[in-house]
Amino acid sequence: MPSPYQVQDLVDQNAESVVYRVLTKDGTPLSLTRLRLSPEAVESLRGPGVFDQAMGKLRSLNHGYLREVMDGGMDEVDGYPWVTSLWMDGKPLSERTVEEKEIRHLGEQFHGLLKDLGESANAVDFDPSRVLTARTTDDQLHALFSIDYVRWFRDWAAGYPPGAGRIATDEVRKLLEGLAIKQLQLPKVERPKTPIPFVEERSPALTSYQAPRERCLGRVLAWAGMLVSLAVIIWLTWKGEVREGENPRKEVPLWNGVEK
Repeated sequence: MPSPYQVQDLVDQNAESVVYRVLTKDGTPLSLTRLRLSPEAVESLRGPGVFDQAMGKLRSLNHGYLREVMDGGMDEVDGYPWVTSLWMDGKPLSERTVEEKEIRHLGEQFHGLLKDLGESANAVDFDPSRVLTARTTDDQLHALFSIDYVRWFRDWAAGYPPGAGRIATDEVRKLLEGLAIKQLQLPKVERPKTPIPFVEERSPALTSYQAPRERCLGRVLAWAGMLVSLAVIIWLTWKGEVREGENPRKEVPLWNGVEK
């Protein structure tokens, strides 16, 4: 833990990061996030200028709906990066009851953030449990986002643009849809599945029609043909036995030796 800060509370902890509420020497409250990266990522960040470049770019992201980054470094003992940002009192979006008009208002804030940050918006943390919200004096709901610091430094260490593989617009859409479903209790809309005709449903992965059924007349004719064939075979067998009884076969003698 960086020595200039005094830990007050453990705010959040998971497999990738630990978040503390800390105080500076002058009593300013900050949020300190300590990142747990792989040894390979830590070694890459220790390369000449790598961490400083990542930190400089991170601090340059200024926006009214984005938590401001204050400082950062790498732990001298284990090498894990840490980042501090201004402490903001707020309630997670996941714990808010949001009205329909507020969802539209939040949507405008989200898209404004995406427009201003450009590609860097792909590294924003859109988890509603980590999006802080606060109401202003005029009862307007405002959101405050943070950069996903783990993703930011991990991608930077690997040489990728932070947030590579993610599309921020899709993340925002999912967030707004989740709010509408959860807070407004809207029913989930199932996407239609394209059926595969004339394929039996032998796997849950297949959605199909039932196999086409044969017509009843065709089945009757097929059974009738089989019965007629069986009757003919029985009749021929019976006729053969009758004829054999009327004209018994003569025994053919077996010859021993040559004919004299």
